[in-house]
Amino acid sequence: MSMNIWRRLVLLLILMLSANTALAVTSSASYKALSSSILSQKWVKRIAVSEIYDGDSGDVTALSHLWQDRIEEGLRKHRVRVTARLDLALVQEDQATYGDVNRPALEGSGADVVITGRYYVYPASGAQGQDEIELHIRAVSARDGAIVGASRIRERLEGGWQQRAAKVWHNVYHNAMETITGDGMGHGPKLKAKLNLNPACYPTGTAAHVSINTERDVYLYIFSLAADRTATLLYPNRIMPEKKLNTSTLEFPPLPMRQSGRMVLALYPLGMKDTRESIKVVASRDPLDFSFLPIPENQVFSGSEGGDLKRLLSVLALAKSWTESTLSYWVGPGCESDK
Repeated sequence: MSMNIWRRLVLLLILMLSANTALAVTSSASYKALSSSILSQKWVKRIAVSEIYDGDSGDVTALSHLWQDRIEEGLRKHRVRVTARLDLALVQEDQATYGDVNRPALEGSGADVVITGRYYVYPASGAQGQDEIELHIRAVSARDGAIVGASRIRERLEGGWQQRAAKVWHNVYHNAMETITGDGMGHGPKLKAKLNLNPACYPTGTAAHVSINTERDVYLYIFSLAADRTATLLYPNRIMPEKKLNTSTLEFPPLPMRQSGRMVLALYPLGMKDTRESIKVVASRDPLDFSFLPIPENQVFSGSEGGDLKRLLSVLALAKSWTESTLSYWVGPGCESDK
């Protein structure tokens, strides 16, 4: 092997090591800056880290808990005394838009400063790219709700993060409620829905189904919401036309149709990378018109071919006595079982 080739290999190795080191220094510097802001407040003795939630959905996931651990470790390395873990859902809910802080929840936390925040996932755009997570965290005073420190940290994600992100414990916006009623008064039909996988992480092309419990004599609608905020109508469809339910339970697609291959709900990501998408289930006491939405029969919709989500939501906004349940999931190569 020539000397030039050796030099290139050594140079490549050095560049790779330099990139890794730079990444570590960046996150370490962020923790150091946040720690310095906290420690500069002489009255601070006790610091607690609350749950970090998905900034897009409000979900508190297994990935949230992993990075809650990482934040605690990062602060401890810079001499910040972190006390017992706090799961302050009320603080998170009010801080979701970094507006008002729930003072009673803070004052009863047993800490001088509570750290809370959100995360955003950035899947790699190419085969050579690296999945990353960005944390937006703030340190809030329990005395007056003032922000005493803030940081934005971006790091690489390890393999298997999709399963962690798909494992949802609760939601800070809904306060762990599974459904939302259309009139805001709780007068909509009873509704519970769940996907067949938990965590809801589907390899590309995997068949899924939804189990639904609701009331008899309601109209049911099932939508697929793509990552680019377009929608398709899954049910009713040509094989299963619209009509009042004569039962309180439904599995979609039904087991006999799945077994025969007549109807299969196969999930695909938007593009080649892992994407977070949703299935929305709506139960209504009155029929609703979603005929403007395409139905993906025997084809995969590329997202841009889907229907207008805003128009879907406008139909719901004008309707009365309905209930919805939105089921989020991850789909893509990162959900393979060997990851």
